Amino acid sequence: VRLRGVHRKGAPHFAHAALNVRWYHVRGKGRLKACAPFPRGGLLPLGMPRPAGLGLPMESKTRHPAVVPAFLFLISCVLLLPTLIYPYGRDQGIFGYAGHAVLGGGVPFRDFWDPKPPALYYVYALAELLFGYSMASIRILDLLWQAATAVLLYRIAGRTCGGAGVPSAAGLLYVLAYASAGWWNTAQPDGLLNLPLAGAFLLTLRASDRPRAPAASLCAGLLAAIGFLFKYPMGAALPVCMAFLAARRGPRRAAAD
Repeated sequence: VRLRGVHRKGAPHFAHAALNVRWYHVRGKGRLKACAPFPRGGLLPLGMPRPAGLGLPMESKTRHPAVVPAFLFLISCVLLLPTLIYPYGRDQGIFGYAGHAVLGGGVPFRDFWDPKPPALYYVYALAELLFGYSMASIRILDLLWQAATAVLLYRIAGRTCGGAGVPSAAGLLYVLAYASAGWWNTAQPDGLLNLPLAGAFLLTLRASDRPRAPAASLCAGLLAAIGFLFKYPMGAALPVCMAFLAARRGPRRAAAD
């Protein structure tokens, strides 16, 4: 859709009907700070009342957009440092044994058995492969894993709330809540599944802002499936993502992706 009298700074393309939120300049009428997409292609200045069902707020735009996520990642790692000395609980001992068996060529449910889904054992195997055979290996990987999850939550909150304060608070609160869970409740599937599910939801939000986004939709589905492989009830994430896309873009476009 080409809009008369409106110029976009940067790349000269407009999405079809559902415009991504960007900075615009209006000829002869000063600056329109930000616009959000109407369902049928109209523009709404942010600051005007938002009708029900209108598009999501835009992410915070800064001169260096990677600075805040990088700083959040570092702060998250610092806050999670005490978890490095956490010992194994009974569950972590079982998972560590299973991961060690996987590195030796074992296959879940054939060479060892545990009722948890299989993705967890491969994470423990990855931790042993990267950081050695010790109780600290999974704690190091879990620290990096949860810090990355906090960054994804920052991105999700940035797309849904805008600004930088609320997204940063969302990431930090997640890390603080996780660090306070104690040695028994960390490095468990309930915490590890948050990274793929957060990635699935973030890609779903991105896909909902575009007329066609088959790659983002496919990756969102794959990440939701990985969440299912950490814990079976998380299979509900996939229909939630599909329903959100259908509500935002219409059933036909969502089904096409």
